[in-house]
Amino acid sequence: ANYVVANRRQSSSHCCREMFGGKKGKKNVDDLVLLETIDADSIRQCLKLRHAHNDIYTFIGPVLISVNPFKSLGGYYNSRQISKYQRGHYWENPPHVFALAQDSYHLLKATQEDQCIIVSGESGAGKTEAAKLIMKYIAAASGSHKKLTHVKDQLLASNPVLESFGNAKTNRNDNSSRFGKYFEIVFDYGGAPIGGIIHNYLLEKTRVISPTRGERGFHIFYQLLTGASGDERRQLHLQNPQDYNYLRKSDTFVVSSIKDKSDYYATLKAMQSVGISDVEISDIKAALSAILWMGQIEFNDTDPATIANLEPVRIISELLQIPEKQFVNTMVTKQFIVAGNVTMTNLDRSQAEFARDSLAKDLYERMFNWIVKRINVTIDPNTEKASLYRLNMNQHLTIGVLDIYGFEIFEVNSFEQFCINYVNEKLQQIFIEQTLEHEQYEYKEQGIQWVAIDYFNNRIVCDLIEKKPRGIFAFLDEECLISGGTDESFQRKIFNNFGDHRHLQRVVAGPKSNTPKTNFIINHYAGDVEYNSTGFLTKNKDLKTKDMILLGEASGLSAVQQMYEGASDNFTKKRAVTQATQFKKQVLVLMGTLAKCFPHYVRCIKPNDFRRADNFDDPRVDHQIKYLGLQENIRVRRAGFAFRAEYSIFLRRYGLISSKTWPHWDGSEIDGTREILNSMNWKEHRDYEMGSSKLFIKEPTALFTLDDEREKRLGAHAERIQKAFRQWAEQLNVPEFETFMCFFKRKTSKKAAVPETELVASFTLFAREQDGTISVSELHHAVTSYGTPFTEAEVDLVVKDLNIQDGTFNYVSFAQSIQPPPEE
Repeated sequence: ANYVVANRRQSSSHCCREMFGGKKGKKNVDDLVLLETIDADSIRQCLKLRHAHNDIYTFIGPVLISVNPFKSLGGYYNSRQISKYQRGHYWENPPHVFALAQDSYHLLKATQEDQCIIVSGESGAGKTEAAKLIMKYIAAASGSHKKLTHVKDQLLASNPVLESFGNAKTNRNDNSSRFGKYFEIVFDYGGAPIGGIIHNYLLEKTRVISPTRGERGFHIFYQLLTGASGDERRQLHLQNPQDYNYLRKSDTFVVSSIKDKSDYYATLKAMQSVGISDVEISDIKAALSAILWMGQIEFNDTDPATIANLEPVRIISELLQIPEKQFVNTMVTKQFIVAGNVTMTNLDRSQAEFARDSLAKDLYERMFNWIVKRINVTIDPNTEKASLYRLNMNQHLTIGVLDIYGFEIFEVNSFEQFCINYVNEKLQQIFIEQTLEHEQYEYKEQGIQWVAIDYFNNRIVCDLIEKKPRGIFAFLDEECLISGGTDESFQRKIFNNFGDHRHLQRVVAGPKSNTPKTNFIINHYAGDVEYNSTGFLTKNKDLKTKDMILLGEASGLSAVQQMYEGASDNFTKKRAVTQATQFKKQVLVLMGTLAKCFPHYVRCIKPNDFRRADNFDDPRVDHQIKYLGLQENIRVRRAGFAFRAEYSIFLRRYGLISSKTWPHWDGSEIDGTREILNSMNWKEHRDYEMGSSKLFIKEPTALFTLDDEREKRLGAHAERIQKAFRQWAEQLNVPEFETFMCFFKRKTSKKAAVPETELVASFTLFAREQDGTISVSELHHAVTSYGTPFTEAEVDLVVKDLNIQDGTFNYVSFAQSIQPPPEE
């Protein structure tokens, strides 16, 4: 059953779990809504107790809290656990990421509405692992047909590929996502996965050339250098990680928790699984080696600059199959087009080093985007199978899983952290809107008595960053466009316009302080972050020369050519778009997508900063409890109503409870609802509230009573159906009866779905012996009771309005509507 909460639907199982979740004591409950005292100490104490018992998951109503255990939990995620959460009701099992995944999949099929799962938390809190477990569960729960298995294998294989090229070791997390990913799994109307779409955001490409001390570059570099065979090492001119300038800046090469060599083979296998050919894989290896060798190029401090060591140039030209002379010119000169004439200018040493690093970053970013596109081609839902379903149903469904970098506060925070923290502000804003703001707005709109809950609305911080024409992003773009714009003038413009803003602070450095004058502080929802704006303009411009583009297009490697395909034409036609503008646009599109889906939330918490198992740092967790708004979330949840539904929905579901509303009710929907409630002997204001268009019920137990009464009435109907079926079956001749029972005796344990031809034949047979119709409620029970392997979505298809006339189901109409389209 699904009901509307804050203008969204909510599974009744959430209500049930809140009632039965607290079985372990008043301080250790499965659902924080059940805590006796709602304050930060009680919340932390409960999470700490559960963490000590390896109960890392806790609910707040429909929101899942996940505390990173920093250790393996044995059989916590095995196939038995998956089966348990598939079979059991939501409230019958302990909190788990599988429970949330099952709820999203169940709602997808039951409501035919897109779902999204938003995984949030700071870096190292376990977001990527949670996202992978969600995908693992959905893949296992959505059937095991051979064709489906192939699709799911491709979807799951994309994870190790993207992690290898997009993740890296940071000081906070050994497997930190250095890009954002929104993965949409696409389903047909029956809940079978038919493909997927990956959207990627803001790859941290500066990590290619300058990983921070104690961190590493992207995993794939170390995998290649550790796992390549002897022949590959010779062909690709590979050295050890510490021999490369780009990698040795961090002084970190081996990580105990990472097995680079075995991961290398797993990555190659996964790349093949997602449709990347052996030739393309070889091209990517060559490009990776070339990027590392770019960092080996040194320049003489002359005017103009010249290359001091030509060996790296020779190797790079060989690896990328590009003309050596063209590569040299790209490193030390720059072309301009003035009045239609090509003019060349020489670069000094600093400019040449910048050009070298820009080429390395650009090639890696294009490689990453190319890999994402290749994966998308392989898992594209626009297959013959998917197109057939759209032809029949005119729709497809999605579950989107958002795994995006968490909030970051480093010793030095630059443009990358500014963008990362901006998207986290936007995610916090959408969480507030969907779980707190809408909830209270609906009570007011419906005229329900309600005591408002105060909470921090971070919209003011989002406006400070993104609002036009007076926002930090807008001012940054302005300084990038004007002649003479600098990081210092950018900061001055910020304070000239926002000097009195309560979420922006100026950093006042003493006379002997090493703090740069370009630093500023933003009071984010997750804490105060001091940003060093040095390099903001350069990173925002992300300058590339046409020479670099032409060099990529000249490569003899097919994959590299594809990475640069059409880039020179676009470079000439289009005005350069800043990184801030591009990223802001992507984020706004993402927020729009999330707003259209039914949301599920996983709020990840990092128990300590040292990645230690069985270590729970109270102040560290207190800070996260505060900025995640858990206390406010619990209060809003507990002060609200367990159940709500529009009167029309309530009347349609529970109408059979009252003899006055069943089988037909001719009065208004609100009066019909009152008749049902009166038949239960309930009292308004004590048991429920009547809004302008919706019913609100206070306690989950009341909902259980309603459902029990409904099941009782359905059982009585079922007995009549079975009796009528037996009488009808006796009239069939033996062959017809055996044919019909052959269809109805197919058990849910069968792996194969019912063929459409068999479905049509069986229904047509039934219709021929009867008048072709049956009551909708009888049909629904028949379809779900006689062993047919139907999903809930398929049952809904059976009783869809297209085939219902005057309260009865027409078999002939149904049979005709599901006839497969004629073969072309």
